Amino acid sequence: MHGLLAVSSLHYAHYNPALQAEYRLISTHYHGLALLNFRERLNNVNEENCEIYFLLASLIFTLSMTAVANPPGPRGCLTPGEVAQSLQLLQGIKCMINYKSIEEWSAHGSLAPLFRPRPEGTTTMPIPTASSSAAPVSLTPFEARLDKLCLLARQLPRSLDIINPQSACLIAIESLRNTYLECRATDLDQTPAPSWNWPLTIPHIYIDMVSAGNPVALVILAHYAAISWPFEHHDWASQGWGASLIGMIEAALEDEWQHWITWPMQSLKARIQVDSMGDD
Repeated sequence: MHGLLAVSSLHYAHYNPALQAEYRLISTHYHGLALLNFRERLNNVNEENCEIYFLLASLIFTLSMTAVANPPGPRGCLTPGEVAQSLQLLQGIKCMINYKSIEEWSAHGSLAPLFRPRPEGTTTMPIPTASSSAAPVSLTPFEARLDKLCLLARQLPRSLDIINPQSACLIAIESLRNTYLECRATDLDQTPAPSWNWPLTIPHIYIDMVSAGNPVALVILAHYAAISWPFEHHDWASQGWGASLIGMIEAALEDEWQHWITWPMQSLKARIQVDSMGDD
């Protein structure tokens, strides 16, 4: 109930600017209670009650997402740590999902429609597939950008650990490639938006790198913002999320890294979808 009251208060504040300060304060109060309740009972989650905790985790993430999209206080006060915390909360939702198979989630309960396959006929662009007899498919501008990011990530240090800074960033990039293809083949009105699949698949080390302000991790994150913004238009909670994210990244990066985010920044500021962007 606390989570629902927190989101409801924030929703009211969003559509009633004159009362925004008051209802943001109310939302913050209930947000704190919901988070405390969630932490105290986290060890009690099981297959029987995971649906309730999935809902609570989703509400808490919605609050965090809105705080990133519209950070309270002076403009530009968003930090890499706050964005990383939001990504961690989304991964917490994945933990709730893992208590049951996707087949069970999609077959039973009030949340089943969320886990069912997308109806036929919702694709907007066919995804090209490789064929041994066909000519090689040329890369889209975004895929070409991802190839450059892979070269950048390979300059990071690596260790004997399977997941290290270099491999974590490479995994994040390849996951971003898959998410891009899913977004490319999906109607913009679909909910939940496929762009939110990416934060569910990135390694924890990558999130730690974002929190620490690692420039390579932030550059990758900027390219994620470029494919996610077209899906914001129907969701009050995420409106402005990509622009806020790119603003934080621009402020956090040193001058020598700024050229790496010029391309995704142009996509957001000019509202040009990545498939309509030119090459560097």
